[in-house]
Amino acid sequence: SNAEMPKEAEALREKSLSLEKAFKDRTAIREPNDEDIRLLKEALDAQTAYLKALAVTDDDGYQRQMDLRKRYENLSAKFLWEESLKFERQAEAKVAEEKFEEAKALFLQAYLKQQKINEDYPLSDAYDVGRATRLDRQGRYLDAAPLFQRSIELEARADRLMEAEKWAEAEALLQEAIALQDTLNREYRGTHQANMSRLVELGVKVVGIQSGRSYSQVQDVFNRAEALRAEGEHMLAADLYLEAAQLQIELNDNYLGSPYASAERVGEYRRLSQTARSFDLWSAIERKHGQMSQLLSQRRPGDAVSILGDLRDDVTTMERRFPQSGYNDATLQLKVRYLYLIQNDLRAIQDEVYGQLLPLPGVEAAQMLRTEVSQDLYSLVMGTNPSRNKGDRRPVDSVSWNDAAQFCQRLGWILDRTVRLPSEDEFRSALGPLRFLVLEDYVWCLSDEAAVPQG
Repeated sequence: SNAEMPKEAEALREKSLSLEKAFKDRTAIREPNDEDIRLLKEALDAQTAYLKALAVTDDDGYQRQMDLRKRYENLSAKFLWEESLKFERQAEAKVAEEKFEEAKALFLQAYLKQQKINEDYPLSDAYDVGRATRLDRQGRYLDAAPLFQRSIELEARADRLMEAEKWAEAEALLQEAIALQDTLNREYRGTHQANMSRLVELGVKVVGIQSGRSYSQVQDVFNRAEALRAEGEHMLAADLYLEAAQLQIELNDNYLGSPYASAERVGEYRRLSQTARSFDLWSAIERKHGQMSQLLSQRRPGDAVSILGDLRDDVTTMERRFPQSGYNDATLQLKVRYLYLIQNDLRAIQDEVYGQLLPLPGVEAAQMLRTEVSQDLYSLVMGTNPSRNKGDRRPVDSVSWNDAAQFCQRLGWILDRTVRLPSEDEFRSALGPLRFLVLEDYVWCLSDEAAVPQG
């Protein structure tokens, strides 16, 4: 209690409270200045002296001492922290300008300010051992930047020499760049400039230089093949594409780490070789396909069938002899095989369809079947009938959207015309006056158990 407190301690306590109140009054409407901070320090010293003068422990007093100390250290450290931050930003700007010596001096100043905060004001919010370590490392290792820059420049010069195919000069520069990067990795660990992956990449480039002559030879043969193909000399071009592939295989085997090594390039050259070698066959396929399509569009399926057999043989030969040729067309292969399979039904299908086509009102040059697709027509085209309510003249049912799309594609092949499903507007237009009815009341679906769709 106050009655038991020594007068000296009581006076110190009152002094501390009075100084703190004065500090709060002075800083209520403005930022604290140096004099205010000294006032707060006096309040802290008085509180510390008060606690020493007590004969007993005062927990509240110690908590107040801690609060005063933290506030004082935060205010005292604030200016140092702002200066440290300013020096750091200036240093970073100098690094961007590649003025490394000036940047190094500024990083040192930033470090010293942070270090003083850590030593003198450990309770402040600005206390940060990690930041001091980082600033010290940035300053001490800034010497690495010029070495790294030199290594980068050497690599860039080597790249230009490689483009000019001056292999020996390029390799000498790359070896120097490798030596610098190795120094950075050993002596400046922890910096951005230390980079093991870059050392590996430089080594790969050296291997690339050593394989450069081989790659130049590959490119030379490839360019000659391209020129011959452009001139229409497809067989000669095919032989050169194969030669380029073989040279690329040898490069791959001899220089595993070379950037010019490429299994994909071998495959590409082989594909180009087969494409060039199959040019004449592809030209024949294109010609026969065009003739067959024209005959189908003219409703001459018998004449189209006379071409279809040779066309199928050519397509099969292309697929078997030249599987990698760019002229292989999976859709064409499927079309030809399908038409060959149903060649005996081509006339019947065409007659069935053309006998039912009517102009589509409001859509120029478009026609639509007068009825739904019958099970008979669907079976002829698709080779199957999924309908639950069987009947050749009844509309086909139980067909998915994908089935319908495939039906349209195949019928388009047979007619050599574009065949598709109608839109809702087109369907309503074809209905004439019936288009104003609620169609859902007049369609058949699976839920109509008692009803059977009629043809």
